[in-house]
Amino acid sequence: MRRLILSAVLAIGLTGALAPVAATAADMAVPAPMAMPEETAYVIAVVPDLLATLGRIEAIAGQFAPGQMPPGSLKGQLGAMLGDPGLANFTGKPVIVVVGPGAPTPSFALLVPATDPQKYLDAGVNFGMLLGKAVDGIAVLTQTPDGEILGEKVAKTYANLIKTLPKGDIRLLVAPDKLMQTYGGMLGMMAQMAAAQNPNGAGVAKILGLEVAGLMAIAADISAVQIDLNLDPVAIGEELTISAKPGSELAKALVAPPAAVGQRAAARLSNEPSLMAMSGRVNHEAYAKYAGNLLRMLKAKPEGQALITDEVIAVVEGYGAGLTGDTAMRMRTTEAQPLLWEGLSSTSDSAKAEANFEKLTTLFTGKGAIADLYREMGITMSLDKGVRTSPSGVPVHAMKVTIDETKVTPEQAAQMKAMSGYELAVTKGWVVMAQDPASLDALIAGTGKGMTTHAEKTLGAGRNLYADIDLIGLVRAAMKMSGTGMDAMIPATKPGEPMSIASTTADGRTLIEIKWPLAPFVELMKAAQGGGAPQPKPEDNPAF
Repeated sequence: MRRLILSAVLAIGLTGALAPVAATAADMAVPAPMAMPEETAYVIAVVPDLLATLGRIEAIAGQFAPGQMPPGSLKGQLGAMLGDPGLANFTGKPVIVVVGPGAPTPSFALLVPATDPQKYLDAGVNFGMLLGKAVDGIAVLTQTPDGEILGEKVAKTYANLIKTLPKGDIRLLVAPDKLMQTYGGMLGMMAQMAAAQNPNGAGVAKILGLEVAGLMAIAADISAVQIDLNLDPVAIGEELTISAKPGSELAKALVAPPAAVGQRAAARLSNEPSLMAMSGRVNHEAYAKYAGNLLRMLKAKPEGQALITDEVIAVVEGYGAGLTGDTAMRMRTTEAQPLLWEGLSSTSDSAKAEANFEKLTTLFTGKGAIADLYREMGITMSLDKGVRTSPSGVPVHAMKVTIDETKVTPEQAAQMKAMSGYELAVTKGWVVMAQDPASLDALIAGTGKGMTTHAEKTLGAGRNLYADIDLIGLVRAAMKMSGTGMDAMIPATKPGEPMSIASTTADGRTLIEIKWPLAPFVELMKAAQGGGAPQPKPEDNPAF
């Protein structure tokens, strides 16, 4: 249930606001997704330059498996499939795949521009495309009458569609609200059946069912998700734009967060090597308002009535009260502790922030359906106030978690013990949390030298929130924490450049930018092929 509440609080993405707030001068604009070329379509994928994209795929594959996919091999395979060696019949214009209504499953069509479309239509029979037609120089290949109708409609808009395409390799546009409207009922029943079969008990099954219902409700409020993918052989780039339905509660929440005032939270952290680092501006009130409405909807369901009380909703709606929204955290690894986190948030009213945190904590530590459910699962939580005083003279509280190891697997017990307990302190201007007492004391004192994410350098200024992730190091540390010894299966490599992420929200839309450097994964593949290697010392891994 704790996960359900926190998921609801964070449901609308990484940034938002309670009421429309004008973007600060430093904030970049969030572009609107392209319009769906056919109003009934659920998904459309566009490859602007197919041959160039195939070449980049070959270049990427060549780094991981040299010689297995030589230049031109994919073009040759595609030409053979289409009965067009060398693709002489292909005009080089964008290729499109569209998915839309159909019975009993969605229909789809593949649109390929050609000098002689009939040649591709004839070849399509050999790989299951039994239907299709030529429309204005485009071969529309499909398997069903519904797909043929859909493909023809999109083909007639082709000239206008390709006018505003990205410079990248693939654009994917999805209409989640339409998918939920058509298939939501069926997906809901499938989710309920899966949750009911969960081996961890009826309580966990209820939570899983409510989480799925909440995610489906969020999807129903999203009119478009646009993903632009750039397959650069050095670093794969991704831009994901989420656009809410105009007038929806989600649209009201997806606006720019307030500007930061005073010292930034990241300035109080240190800049040592991290598995994960995050810094930026978050509008907690936006999350809380949207999450409160979401929980009210879930409370109406039979499985939600006992767990989602009015008290729970009130606590969630108060989440973030007294916080300014400026926040930062990092996760690192040591020899003794594979995963160790610390973070802080700026406050405008520290007393109010502390009071609301205690209310949230009471849901899991006191009497009530949520705490009882956790205890049934073998997890007992408690908040011990004033367990010590920091060198700065600030009272420190401890969140403790006791695990009944007869009710969970050894791996789950090890992970819970390693990640759940932490210390908390509220001081003037800040709420600070850390698993390591020394780190907490440093955050209280403000002695950190300041943390700067790599994402700020690689993705640019003007974003609301930045994050770095050493994905390989994080997976290795998580495996080590489980105590299974599986971390030894991941060869030792230098972490290299981290994955960079940035999020920006405004005008009912959120843009998430991601950069995936390939070098760390290439080095991992080389190390794996060369056999195991001694694991690096924690202080040597990761480093960014």
